[in-house]
Amino acid sequence: MGKLEIKKCSCGCRHFCAVEKVHNGAGAVTLVPDMIQKYKKTLVVADENTYGAFKAGRGDISEKNTYFVIFPAKPVLVPDEAAIATVEKTLDEQTEVIVGIGGGTVNDLCKHIAHTHDLYYIYVATAPSMDGYASDGAALILDGMKVTLKARPPHIIICDTNILCNAPIELIRAGVGDILGKFSCLNDWRLAHIIKGEYFCNEIYTRVYNCAKQVADNGQRIVNREPLAIKQLAQALIDVGVEMSYAGSSRPASGSEHHLAHFFEIYSLEHGKQHRPHGIDVGCAAYFTALLREKIIESSTEPSFDFCRQSHFKPLEQLLPRAYEGIRQLQDRVGLHGNATGNYDMTQIKGVLKQAPTAAETAKMLAAAGLAPNSLIDFYSKETVINALRYGKELKDRFTVLWLYEYLGWEMLNL
Repeated sequence: MGKLEIKKCSCGCRHFCAVEKVHNGAGAVTLVPDMIQKYKKTLVVADENTYGAFKAGRGDISEKNTYFVIFPAKPVLVPDEAAIATVEKTLDEQTEVIVGIGGGTVNDLCKHIAHTHDLYYIYVATAPSMDGYASDGAALILDGMKVTLKARPPHIIICDTNILCNAPIELIRAGVGDILGKFSCLNDWRLAHIIKGEYFCNEIYTRVYNCAKQVADNGQRIVNREPLAIKQLAQALIDVGVEMSYAGSSRPASGSEHHLAHFFEIYSLEHGKQHRPHGIDVGCAAYFTALLREKIIESSTEPSFDFCRQSHFKPLEQLLPRAYEGIRQLQDRVGLHGNATGNYDMTQIKGVLKQAPTAAETAKMLAAAGLAPNSLIDFYSKETVINALRYGKELKDRFTVLWLYEYLGWEMLNL
C-alpha cells in the first residue's frame, strides 16, 4: 500500500492519508527488525502488558541503538503531559524512528510525539481495540480535557492476527463496540449537515457504514477469536482511520456516543475512579443515543433555544472541576448554546434520525459481541449516565443529537 489519495471525490474534495504501508495478517510482527535496521536510533514505546503481548507473539526488537520506554501496567497509562514528558526526555538528535507497541493510548501518545519531533513512526497493534490506527489526530488528555490534536498517522501499521486473536476479550469487544458506534456518529454527521450546513461526504459516509455493517454481521465470530473475523475487524478499524484522515477530522467516526464515552473517562480520572475500555463505552453509549433519537421522532415538540447557559453549566464545576474552565472556554468559542442558526425543519430532521438503527437493533448487535447497554449504569451509576447525556456534548465542538435533545428542552431519560 502506498500513500492513499482520492483526487476526485463526488464531494468536491481531494482526500489524502499519509499511511505508507499496512501489514495485516499472521506473522506480520516479524517484519519489524528489518524495518528499523537503517535508522541511527530507535525508540520503542509500550507498557508492560502490550510489550509482553508483543514478545509472546514472537516479536523481537534487539537491534543495536534501540532504546525503550516501557510504562508500568498499573496504573493505566494516561496520554497526558506527564506521559509525553516521559517519552520526550529519552529523545536526542540521533533518534530517527519511534515504534509504538500497544493500543489506542500508546498510538495517540506516539503519533503526537512523532509528529511534533518529525520522526518516522511504526505502530504495532497488540489488540483490535480502537479505530485510531490510521487517523491523523492524536487523542490526549491535557489540562484535564480530552482533546484531539492534529498529527500524522503512522507511516507503517502492523496488525499481527496471531497477537490480536490472543488479546484480552474486553479489548476485542472494545474494537467491536467502537465500530458499532459508527451507526450513531454517522447519523450525527448527516444531522449536522442538514441543520448546520456542515461539510459532508457521502462516499466517506458509505464506506464507514459498510465497515460497521460488516462488523455487526460478524460480532459472534469476532468474540470467538476466529482469525479471519479478527483480521476483518482490524481492517475495519484501519479503514475507518483512513476515512478520518480523508475527512480531515474524526467526524465520520465520532459523535454523540463518543461524547458520552469521553465524559465517563474524564469524570473517572477527575474523581480517582476506574473507567472501562473506550470502545466498550462507545458501543454501549450508542444504545442510549438511539433512545434519544426515538424520543425525538415520537415527539411533537419544537426546538427552543431559550435556556440559561450559566445555570446549565453550574453542575459541571462539581462534576469536572479540573476540566471546567477549559470546557467553558470551548463553548464560548463554539457558541452552540442558545444558537438558533440552522435548518430546524423537524420533518426533515426526523427523516434523518429514522435512518439510524433503533435502540432494540443496537442492543441486538451489541449482544452478539457480549456487550450489554445497561452495563454503563451498572459500572458508572445511573446518575453518571444521566450526567453524561446532559453534559457530554460540552466536551467537544461538534453538533450532535445531544444538542438537539437539549434544544427540545426535555427531561432526561427515565433510565
